[in-house]
Amino acid sequence: MRRVNATSCASHSLSNGIRSAGYAGAIIALFAPEIYTVLIRSKSLALAAAIVSIALSFAIDRPTVPLASLLRPILSETMIPIARIAFNVLLSLMAVSFFVCWVSFIWRERADWFIRLCGCTALLGIISNAKITHQFSSRYVFVFLPFLLLAAAPAVRSTWYQPVRLAIGAGISLGALVSYYLAG
Repeated sequence: MRRVNATSCASHSLSNGIRSAGYAGAIIALFAPEIYTVLIRSKSLALAAAIVSIALSFAIDRPTVPLASLLRPILSETMIPIARIAFNVLLSLMAVSFFVCWVSFIWRERADWFIRLCGCTALLGIISNAKITHQFSSRYVFVFLPFLLLAAAPAVRSTWYQPVRLAIGAGISLGALVSYYLAG
């Protein structure tokens, strides 16, 4: 029987699956943070999510620092590796938290077929990004953004700090765009 090198012809990328779910989790945290109340109410579930997140952070094969061209002048060369590790742990935590809380949210809203449809479509689409084995980009997550936001709509609460959260998200997006053009 012939052995095949798993890294040369991988059919999926756990790293890209974690990135995809982490980015979706960040979007939901900015848009509808109430979905994460499941973790706030259950300390044991939050601890389990944190432990799984730390373990998963080591599965990310190409650790990167987001907005690297903007952060390089701020961070020293010795801080870059630490920032990579911190970002991997944060991204893994967002991914695991998103998955746990999103499934719980869809289950809680299961009586509404439209939320179920949009929520499951978003979740399956985000998970399917693990099949992208080369040149992963956050744009693959944004394809499922309409489904994600439509499903999360019942959890959106108009508060005084909602515009602040959305402005933070817009600022991060603008920073990512500027970083993209500065790097290229």
